[in-house]
Amino acid sequence: VGPTDKSGRDHRGKGMLTYVGDRYLQFDDGSYFLKGGADSPENLLAYSDFDGTPDGRDYGPHLGDWSSGDPTWSSGRGKGLIGALNYLARDEGMNAFSFLTMNVNGDGDDVWPWTSPSAKERFDVSKLDQWDIVMTHADALGLFKHIKTQETENDQYLDGGDLGVERKLYYRELIARFAHHHALNWNLGEEYDVYNEKNDGDQSRLLGYIDYIRSLDAYDHPIVVHTYPNQRDNVYTDLLGEDGFTGPSIQLGGMNDGEAHDAVTRWLEESENTGRIWNVSVDEPGNANAGLRPDSDDNHDAAREVMWAVFFAGGDGLEWYFGYGYPDDDLDSDDWRSRDQFWDYHRAALEFMRQIPFPSMSPDDDRLGGEPGYVFSDGQDRFAVYLKDGGTDATLDLPSGSFDLLWYNPRSGGDFQTGSLADVSGGSNASLGAPPSDSNQDWVVVAKRTDVPLPVNLSAFDATADGPDAALLQWTTARETNNARFDILHQAPGSDAFAPIGSVDGAGTTTVPQSHSFEATGLTPGTHAFRLKQVDVDGASTLSDPTEVTLVPDQAVTLSAPAPSPVHTQATMTLGVQSAQPVRVSLFDMLGRQVRVLHDGPVSPAQPVTVMVRAGQLAPGIYFVRAVGAQATTTRRIAIVR
Repeated sequence: VGPTDKSGRDHRGKGMLTYVGDRYLQFDDGSYFLKGGADSPENLLAYSDFDGTPDGRDYGPHLGDWSSGDPTWSSGRGKGLIGALNYLARDEGMNAFSFLTMNVNGDGDDVWPWTSPSAKERFDVSKLDQWDIVMTHADALGLFKHIKTQETENDQYLDGGDLGVERKLYYRELIARFAHHHALNWNLGEEYDVYNEKNDGDQSRLLGYIDYIRSLDAYDHPIVVHTYPNQRDNVYTDLLGEDGFTGPSIQLGGMNDGEAHDAVTRWLEESENTGRIWNVSVDEPGNANAGLRPDSDDNHDAAREVMWAVFFAGGDGLEWYFGYGYPDDDLDSDDWRSRDQFWDYHRAALEFMRQIPFPSMSPDDDRLGGEPGYVFSDGQDRFAVYLKDGGTDATLDLPSGSFDLLWYNPRSGGDFQTGSLADVSGGSNASLGAPPSDSNQDWVVVAKRTDVPLPVNLSAFDATADGPDAALLQWTTARETNNARFDILHQAPGSDAFAPIGSVDGAGTTTVPQSHSFEATGLTPGTHAFRLKQVDVDGASTLSDPTEVTLVPDQAVTLSAPAPSPVHTQATMTLGVQSAQPVRVSLFDMLGRQVRVLHDGPVSPAQPVTVMVRAGQLAPGIYFVRAVGAQATTTRRIAIVR
């Protein structure tokens, strides 16, 4: 067993994704998950390269997306589907896909885990091994796996809908083979209606499935169920407050923003009233004929009418169903590039949401006037407004204080921009002015408070190595006001998220300088970043800037921090080693794609190498400089700005 690179999107660097009693699923490293991806084709596993599978799709359009080093099986089979996942994740920045593991007697009738559809106690182990290769690669790509265990056409195929031997074996095999993967959910049925067909009004069968799966799945993956749009009340009402059920997988009746926003807010509110708030996803927008259409038939309305409505209602994201009325439909598509432009829209939305403190924000639409749209806010310091038709007449009811206005283009993403007004004063309805351009198109504007007094005056914060596996953190404050504690947040080498690792009590209120310290232990070699989360007695919090320390083993490869940072024109780093060895230094973008090689050759302790990143031909954004030596790897994060 040797080391592997788990940086970037790889879920192995984040841990398990679980339901934590909140609107958003959370990885073990403390980062929250927002979803974007494909709900079609639902029979994704009807792939001719799998053993025991009818000749079907071959994902031929994605063969060119397979890369050397990616997995295959049976002497080179599997490149089409592996390439399709590469495209969805690496090229388009999506992080989820959906599939049925059994559609016997249903749409397609071409996916099953057994040696034949009728052999429900005899599993095809070679086929299941190949499915697992695909799921393992999906982990490395950062893809969430939405596993649909049955659909409405076959929800009585196992034990007539009961929890008998056939169904138990089916669930046990899926859990035994696939539950170790980091990010997935168990969907108990697409368009589930057994309760109606079996006169099971209290959902006893569904609750039985939930209890059985929960008793077997040691990783407590989320458990959801999908319903027809007109049957949400019948199914979800009886599941409110039930242990083990984590939230609805919502199907919409069309591409209507009112339905999307109302459905998400309703089930979030009703579940919160029970004391167990759900994680709510929209996983099938559109109707049977027209879901997410090909790019040749403009899809901008899907983003305007549904996607932003879901995110600003507090939903965790969407998966996109293709329908049956257009080319590359739900059962026949093997080319996700048919929706290439739309994935860009969704990626822009994900990038925006990750730049605001979305876990602490909620729908706040009553504050908006003058133009149609949605408000998502924390009620005090941060207000995000989606203006679906743009316009110049929007007003926002802001609390007293001073606020900067920053505009974001949801059609192209990129940096925040300044509109006709750079800042506004709260205390009443404030005009948001005009967007930077294209005032008749949709825009997002953020009002960010600028007059918040800091409760703690942090005068110093440093981290120093304290042996090969420990770091000593020391900080001082000039004054503290109602300071309850400092939470210590840690970012491991190669990770892009901070996770809490301990706390230190604050001094309450004092004007006398204070000194604090914390020792972080059990650390791996590499560069570690730390931040302080200062928490007031009333629960409000502020974050410090990060500080870094590099822990060096004998075979270590080191990269100094980029100077200057952020980078406007070029940055310089020093590449060093403890012992002479060949080192390859590459620049990667946020999607894990190699942009260029910066150095590839020998390095010795006596002759460090200067590594330079020139910003001139790079788009603004976050990049990673990764140095790979004989036995060690180190990564530096770098921000390119204009």
